[in-house]
Amino acid sequence: MLRFVDAPEFAARLRLAMGQVSLGRTAVAREVGIDKSVVTRWLSGQVRPAEHNLLALTQAIALRLPGFCLADWSRPEAEFAQALGIAPAPPPPGPAALPGLLANATQWAAAQGLDKALAQYGGLWVFIYDSVRVARPFAVMAEIRPGAGVLECEIRDDHNWHGRGPAFALNNKLWITCEEVSRQDSFGFAVFWGSATRKAEVLDGLAMVREFAPTASPGVTHMVGFRLADLMADATAAQSRWLACIARVGELNMTGWEGALDPELLERMPRSVQGAPTTMRLPVEHTLAISDFDLAVAEPPDGLRRRTLKDLRALFSAALG
Repeated sequence: MLRFVDAPEFAARLRLAMGQVSLGRTAVAREVGIDKSVVTRWLSGQVRPAEHNLLALTQAIALRLPGFCLADWSRPEAEFAQALGIAPAPPPPGPAALPGLLANATQWAAAQGLDKALAQYGGLWVFIYDSVRVARPFAVMAEIRPGAGVLECEIRDDHNWHGRGPAFALNNKLWITCEEVSRQDSFGFAVFWGSATRKAEVLDGLAMVREFAPTASPGVTHMVGFRLADLMADATAAQSRWLACIARVGELNMTGWEGALDPELLERMPRSVQGAPTTMRLPVEHTLAISDFDLAVAEPPDGLRRRTLKDLRALFSAALG
């Protein structure tokens, strides 16, 4: 059965096909008759090729892989791999076959139920953080959605970072691991104070990023997440909203968040220390995390979290639709 393949999934398939037939970006651009930057946009998952470019791309692959055709792009994942001549991969190990801690986390999270975790954390978020390289605040978009037994989190800004990975709701905290989509040597890890049972509106925690530069070391920074909206059932509308919010966060990263965020919030966020070994700890009594219930009954009408949520939703109002 053929189906629609969105831009991020097409990017993964294109990387696989290019690797299988030993085609680089320059070669693809030359044979399709486009600029190499367009191929880069395809591989980053920003856009799908137009029909005429997709046909030319298919022909370039078919020259090296006889039998490959236009319809193969839309086949289920296993059938697409077979069309490329790739043998089916062995099934992934179940939780019991994973290393001890990860197996325990997976089993424990699964036992709590995906529906519960999704009710607590599922949605569209913007995460504010202090850059470990530049002494100023930046932000990334995140969508937390259903995954395979646990939550899946996708994190992205307009140009620098695009990660995806599992998220675990454990012990009133949300644990996220993300691998950079276009590379395998860059990843991120974060843990946030969340909510015991209610729907979280603000998350507060620490994030670590291992960048792909050969000499780079892990950087740790404080990060606060604000829920912008709930998940959408319409996949097309959700993708459109997602891309609009990524573009918006890029604009705000460029112009600077200092004029857009409440000064009190910036004061509450510890600054990253450049070149100094630092132990970073987030005491629970100082966390900004809050649930919808506590926001309604405990946060003052002019409270910081209530003000910030209102301001951010206004900043993203056009993107949210």
